[in-house]
Amino acid sequence: MQRTDLFIWGIFIGILFAYIISRKYKRYKTKKILKKAKLAERKAVVLLKKWGYHVLDVQLKETVTIYIDNKPHNCPVRADLLVRRGWKRYIVEVKTGAQTQATLPNVRRQLLEYYLVYKPDGILLLDMEKEQLKKVNFTCTGTAHSSIKPLILAIMIGICLGYGLLKILGGR
Repeated sequence: MQRTDLFIWGIFIGILFAYIISRKYKRYKTKKILKKAKLAERKAVVLLKKWGYHVLDVQLKETVTIYIDNKPHNCPVRADLLVRRGWKRYIVEVKTGAQTQATLPNVRRQLLEYYLVYKPDGILLLDMEKEQLKKVNFTCTGTAHSSIKPLILAIMIGICLGYGLLKILGGR
């Protein structure tokens, strides 16, 4: 074997070695994050009970069907906790670390998805770092989906009122 052959083999083995190490590191990191999340969820159950909530379900799963070009695609949606307090049911999202702000795009989308899928009385965001429970509500003030229905209703009412006035004034 010549030096260039050994050099090429060395590069190949180095790349393969780096790839294997990076995969193992990613798996290790993911396991660490999941372990932290599971621990946080167990602590969350204890906290919520302490605060007067009754835990109905943990890691509840719903399936949403999305139709793309009339073809159904089933997508699972999994929420951390379903709790009840009084007559109201809430979905609780348990967060740790930097993802505890409901205004972050990925967190906001996740909470909105839960709101639309589970139709609870409210969404609760539990920051396990600070042990704070925040109630999250959604309203839409945008005009992107405004309807023409109110305008049509106003026109119809105007026509009816105008016709009524003509009848009253014309009847004299």
